[in-house]
Amino acid sequence: MDKIYLTDAEWRTAKKISDKHNSSLREVGRIEQEIVRLQKVKDNIFKGLEEFEGEHKQYFEDIKAKYGVGDIDTDTGEFVKRNDL
Repeated sequence: MDKIYLTDAEWRTAKKISDKHNSSLREVGRIEQEIVRLQKVKDNIFKGLEEFEGEHKQYFEDIKAKYGVGDIDTDTGEFVKRNDL
């Protein structure tokens, strides 16, 4: 069977299309890796938030037991007791 060769223009176009396709696939791969990495970061942040929520809850329960129901002004450190409860 005889070999058939594309014209130079056809060959350059086929190579250009193939290169673009391969480049796009590599970029998708990099993006997928970044998504996986970011998902791990996100999961770790949520895990930290869950731990913090427990600490937060315990802290305010301790404050409530010591001072009663109220609000803390985090700018001044003042505890403002609420009389409506």
